[in-house]
Amino acid sequence: MIQGNRSMGSLKSKLVLVVRKDLDMSIGKIASQVVHAIRRNPNLKPYEGNVDSGHVCITCYVKSEQKLYNLAEKAREAGIPCSIQVDGGKTEVAPNTPTVMALGPVDTEEEIAELNKLTKKIQLL
Repeated sequence: MIQGNRSMGSLKSKLVLVVRKDLDMSIGKIASQVVHAIRRNPNLKPYEGNVDSGHVCITCYVKSEQKLYNLAEKAREAGIPCSIQVDGGKTEVAPNTPTVMALGPVDTEEEIAELNKLTKKIQLL
């Protein structure tokens, strides 16, 4: 379960990154794609504080492009911000391959609960 061990009242925001595991990307490639997904996410706002300040970021995976798009559709239907990183194809994957999706960030108790509901069965990376 990826909901974490904090009570929802102590969370200030939550971001879930979803990596496509079927692409067999190297750890370095996954790391760079996650960074691109975070940096290019139009919904992210800078925040002050450290890891203990209630801002949570979790990375998990799905096993196919279809599962990534299915999750994206459910997120949009639930009003959860969603952006998908598409790779340029210069190293390990073909051009225009969707690699990572950012869900959120969300910052209200209701949104966090909805994001938890959407992602509760997804495995951590």
